Amino acid sequence: MNSERRHELQENELASALDRVNKKIDPYSKPIAIGVAAAFIGMLGWGFYSSTQSEKRSDATYQLIMGSVNGDSETLARIAETYPETPMAAWSRLYQGSDKMGAGIDALFTSRDEAEELLSEASSAYEEALSMSDDKTDPIALRILDSLGSPKVSARPTMRSAIMNP
Repeated sequence: MNSERRHELQENELASALDRVNKKIDPYSKPIAIGVAAAFIGMLGWGFYSSTQSEKRSDATYQLIMGSVNGDSETLARIAETYPETPMAAWSRLYQGSDKMGAGIDALFTSRDEAEELLSEASSAYEEALSMSDDKTDPIALRILDSLGSPKVSARPTMRSAIMNP
């Protein structure tokens, strides 16, 4: 048998195999097409949703950086309200609490009433940031607990205690 004849036979076998498969799936061609189209539309929807979420996180991060650099408490509060389900909301409340605490400590020397108000706002911002954190061992929660003077955090060794008590 020459090579041309073998090639023709192989092509015929391939064509007949494809024809058999085609005849088997022919009754299911519409549901298969609908399934493929639904999967394609689903993937497009997921891609849009994913990019929207990524855009929100990026915007929240940018606003947090700008608000923390400027020390603007109102911008930080707006971030927490606008993006409540992001880590940036907790970070913005943390930075807001730190700003209020610093202002409250400065105000202790000039106006006791103002200092008490600012320190109360700082405590509220810290507690709100802590409530946004699911894991009480993450860096945000530990920093807040430390700022609030929690005994759980104060009991852990610090750099200063390690240096002072070798």
